[in-house]
Amino acid sequence: MPAHFACRPDTPAFNAVLSLLADARRGPAAAALLDDMAPLGARPNLASFVAAARALCAAGDLPAALALLPRLRAHGCAPTVVLYTAMLDGLCASGDPDGAAKLLAQMEQQDEGLPSSVCAPNVVTYTCLIKCLCENNRLQEALALLDRMGKCGVLPNQVLIRTLLNGLCAGGRVDGAYDLIKNVVGAGTISSDSCYSLLVTCLIKIHSLDEAEGLLRKMIEKGIKPSGLAFNSLVRELCRKGRILDGYSWVEVVEENGSADSDVYSMLLKRLCEEGYVNEGTMLGRKIVERNIHVEADCVEHAVEVLRKVGEEELASNILELTELQVVQF
Repeated sequence: MPAHFACRPDTPAFNAVLSLLADARRGPAAAALLDDMAPLGARPNLASFVAAARALCAAGDLPAALALLPRLRAHGCAPTVVLYTAMLDGLCASGDPDGAAKLLAQMEQQDEGLPSSVCAPNVVTYTCLIKCLCENNRLQEALALLDRMGKCGVLPNQVLIRTLLNGLCAGGRVDGAYDLIKNVVGAGTISSDSCYSLLVTCLIKIHSLDEAEGLLRKMIEKGIKPSGLAFNSLVRELCRKGRILDGYSWVEVVEENGSADSDVYSMLLKRLCEEGYVNEGTMLGRKIVERNIHVEADCVEHAVEVLRKVGEEELASNILELTELQVVQF
């Protein structure tokens, strides 16, 4: 920048590149760039050190990351949970869950000279390590962290529970996923609506479509309201698996409990007409027009042709108008 553009990079510019280096796990390059900041008149801030520390840990060099702490204080910044969580996340990225677990233990115990409050682990810290443990199929250790969180006064959120549910389902422990939900709901931290909806999406992710569909039915029977994401994910997957009429049968249920996404309507309309289910396609097309749903242009071209062939000229024109309106608004 000084040579080619006659200007000096500022702190946000350095931070942007440091973040990219952290994502690429290029620890030494990030450390060198951090060293270049002050001589070029850019004052490092907390974000600078967080990115550099994450890069170093991602490269497997925790000692070098910890060595940044004196420099951090020299620039008027104090270590925070954000910094230590970034280092922990970097260790996870480097494939060192054991090192990350040791750092978490230090944060929990507040030893090694860590400030007592600002560096205590939060739900993001635990989620980083839980995700890493699940990816390494160390599910019991991941579940044990949930108990440790409670002892430290840290409550789980939906992201953490989804991470655990994903890990359990991917590891073939669907029964364990149900047990986890019972414990979490019993503790009163997250609603049964949210937990079971998350499980539906996890089951779909591992291609347990029948299990996901059955769970949704049980939820409705017991008065547990599924999320729109759970509903829409199920219909999308049914369509992808060629179960078009099954997906169509869920539309009414989805509408009774919320609303389907526009891409779901678009996908269903397209597939119904392609597969020759003209009556169902016509009924869905009328719902789309009645509800003023903006369908996707690339999905309705064939459907419009089919509707015109069966004498539904007005319906086809109305659907095209909704498509054109969508393009204009975009």
